[in-house]
Amino acid sequence: MSRTIANLETDLSRKLHGTNINFVEDKFGLYDEAARAVSEDIDFYETKRFAQIDNAIYTDVTDYSLPTDLKGNKIIDLRPQVNRNLADFPQQTYSAEFDRRKEFQRFTIKDNSGVRTLRYNSGVGNQNLIHNADSLTENGTWTTGDDGTNLTLDTLNYVAGNASLNFDTDGSGTTVSVQNTDMNSVDLGDLENIGSIFVWVYTPVAITSTTLTWGIDLTGNYWTDTIT
Repeated sequence: MSRTIANLETDLSRKLHGTNINFVEDKFGLYDEAARAVSEDIDFYETKRFAQIDNAIYTDVTDYSLPTDLKGNKIIDLRPQVNRNLADFPQQTYSAEFDRRKEFQRFTIKDNSGVRTLRYNSGVGNQNLIHNADSLTENGTWTTGDDGTNLTLDTLNYVAGNASLNFDTDGSGTTVSVQNTDMNSVDLGDLENIGSIFVWVYTPVAITSTTLTWGIDLTGNYWTDTIT
């Protein structure tokens, strides 16, 4: 049954004991405040909406952007765009519990300095490990080029494996390169034009861009991607 402002004012007039409703200052602002308070308390089913996560969902990637108008942590469901199956049944958990376990099909909301993030481990999707990058000589040899120098392993600051590659710049120019040209080949044919490559890069000082080059060789059979 629909209700109008006139219906509301008729109901209120019976409760004001003779006071004219028109004497109430900013009555329409009061109506709006009351409606918002009720909506927040009850969370009407009709206010539910669907939103698309801006990023694709990847295996081993757990942090994603959230819609800016998400109400608290009130996520009803997470689902793929197509081909949902019985295993696609994500359940919300506490932030600390998710951080410890990162179980498949679990998600939580993280708040950090006013920035809200969806943490979700979907456990879906194909992936190929190109290189662990935690040894200088295992599976090919890592070397520096251009203005790079002092290539070592960092066993304190790394994301996966046992270490990360650590290097300095000699200050003679503005470009540093790190390469491995004799590693074992990895077939990425099934992911061509649809997959994504992830490389974790940490720089303690400002940089203007990072370029990743991958392929069979460096004479024409390769791809590049630059982020700024």
